Amino acid sequence: MRSAMRNGQRDIVVLDYPGRRAAASIASLGLESEGYTPWYLMSRHLPDEPTAAHYTASLYEHASPDLRVGAVMAYCAASALAGDYAALVGAASGKRPPVICFDAEPCTVRDLVECYAAALRQVPEGSDGAPPVDIASLAHQPHRLVETVREDLTRRMFHALLADGIQSADAESVVTRSVDIQVSWLTHLLACFDTRLPNHEGNVLNVLSRRQADHGKWLAGETASTVRIDCSRNDLLRHPETQSVVLSFLEEHLSPGSGDQ
Repeated sequence: MRSAMRNGQRDIVVLDYPGRRAAASIASLGLESEGYTPWYLMSRHLPDEPTAAHYTASLYEHASPDLRVGAVMAYCAASALAGDYAALVGAASGKRPPVICFDAEPCTVRDLVECYAAALRQVPEGSDGAPPVDIASLAHQPHRLVETVREDLTRRMFHALLADGIQSADAESVVTRSVDIQVSWLTHLLACFDTRLPNHEGNVLNVLSRRQADHGKWLAGETASTVRIDCSRNDLLRHPETQSVVLSFLEEHLSPGSGDQ
């Protein structure tokens, strides 16, 4: 074990949307075995706020009062939110924690469109045939977009299940659960999309896989330190070189008494 514990416990806020994916998660870094305590905030609470400021504030408000933030880590599009969270910590504690992002990239309208298209593919055959929601035209009206997509998916799925002979009461519970999952992911992407220029200042580490585009300037202007790991995107967070780079950065930038919730 490295010397992470010599100055007391190190709490790491992790912004990594939960769920199945081919790529390894931040949990694969094995931070616990190195004396750090990762707090996977999105596994505890998924905000229903589609704007960056309110989404991040909701994560912050629902965090444990025992949390003392040493650093913030984020994966992919969630990297856009890491700076906002670090800013909230800095405002409360007077010390802004360092940020580490993995394969950071901005969320685009195309991502929102694909999110909705993927949700439509989950609707059984026999939907009502209504035209799809024009995601691009509503991308900058996040609350309206979420409401419209929820209504659209609910109507389509309910219609399809009833057409398949499922009773109304049974269909309602199935539809509610399924739509909630789809809308939660869309809400997350909208919050990331809302942060066009991430609020990153101070110490920022930008860790990239072999073929990932470098969005370092979007992430933190000229201040981000970028390290590219010679591995696939799927293996980035389980690669030993990634762990080594991360641990070295944490040892360099964490100091006694750093952080607050």
